[in-house]
Amino acid sequence: MTCTHPPKFLRKTDNGEVCCSLCGMVVSDLELDPGFTPASPLKTNIEDMSNVEKTVFYATCDAERIAQNLFLPVERQEVRNIIRRIVVSARRNGHRFTQPQLAAFAVYEAAKLRGRPLNIKLYCQMLEEKFGVSMKPQEFYRIEVRVRKVAPDLKVTPPTVQQCIRNVATALQRHKIIGNRYALVLERYAYMIVARAKRIQRLKGETKNGDPWLEAMAAVLAADIKLGRCLNEFILTNVIGFGGAANIAKQANELKKIAPPVPEEYLEHAFYGSAGFG
Repeated sequence: MTCTHPPKFLRKTDNGEVCCSLCGMVVSDLELDPGFTPASPLKTNIEDMSNVEKTVFYATCDAERIAQNLFLPVERQEVRNIIRRIVVSARRNGHRFTQPQLAAFAVYEAAKLRGRPLNIKLYCQMLEEKFGVSMKPQEFYRIEVRVRKVAPDLKVTPPTVQQCIRNVATALQRHKIIGNRYALVLERYAYMIVARAKRIQRLKGETKNGDPWLEAMAAVLAADIKLGRCLNEFILTNVIGFGGAANIAKQANELKKIAPPVPEEYLEHAFYGSAGFG
């Protein structure tokens, strides 16, 4: 019997023998060390964790539960990294955040990272109704100010209009407002509308960039109007959690005027969009 593990796992025991740290074999005379117990590289016991690790662990679990119940496309690792950076920076600067505050803010920040903004007032209302977390919008804003102060490097890259359009179509599909095929057609036609609008802006010499979410939802609404209309600005704001329904409707009407002709293959899906089928 021989040890098949690489030499880098060899270690020297207390009695001077050379032993494999994975299987416990004493390599010098090919005998097994009966008292060998391999150490686990992972800490599976909560009690063995440091205070920082415990805080990060429990806050991450709460944040994951919030994200899943609110159908937010955030990743556990992203949430965990955000919470860890806040906790470490807060301890270094003498600040302290509660576990619910860490979880709520991490979900908010991770959602922006994934291109899904959260209306703070609506978000706080859902936290209280669904999770029993009492947090007023004013308190949330104060938490955000404190986080930016202790962790100024915690910045999120704004999403592109295309990313926002994709997320709007996915959210409408997930809430079963539109079907799969119509969601794909709506997304592609909205891309075409945005591309036409950007091209016109360049010709006019305009370089101003607005809110990507406002532009995306206006483009989706304009595309839906041209395809058959089963949506409205209030459906969009409720599903996405974004305010400003009047601005969306106003910008959608402007985009509708410059929208390119609807491709024929898209028109055949208009029925599915208006009826809400797949």
